[in-house]
Amino acid sequence: MKSKFDIDWLRRAQKEQDPFDRFVCAYIVFNYHYSEARHNYGGGDRKAAIFYGVNVCRSCGFDPFGVPVGEYLAKPIERMDPQYPGRPVEVVKGDVRSLFDAIYQVRCNFFHGNKSFHDARDTALVEQGANVLIALMGKVLGI
Repeated sequence: MKSKFDIDWLRRAQKEQDPFDRFVCAYIVFNYHYSEARHNYGGGDRKAAIFYGVNVCRSCGFDPFGVPVGEYLAKPIERMDPQYPGRPVEVVKGDVRSLFDAIYQVRCNFFHGNKSFHDARDTALVEQGANVLIALMGKVLGI
């Protein structure tokens, strides 16, 4: 379901030049949609984000690997939040589930851990994640 809320945030994400701002705006739209669908997936935000991403890609024929995601494939995403240490999140080319798990982890590191706009890899991760989310949500919303 689209609304003025998600359309406005997506348009803002599309116009933003700063990759961190693009990621935040794009993630707001993505979060709005997977939060509405959370009851369909059960579990917490991570599970909902992953299942929503995978299912919406399948249903609308979107291939997130058609968007450059080289930094996600280069090496695993570390879990930076000391409250929730764990194995790094590794993306396998063609595995949509692993990509959305990694984008969710970048979001967690950004909001709860430490992503720095001074670090080239952090910048590439948020930029590529934003591009995937903007393209996906653009397809979902028809924008």
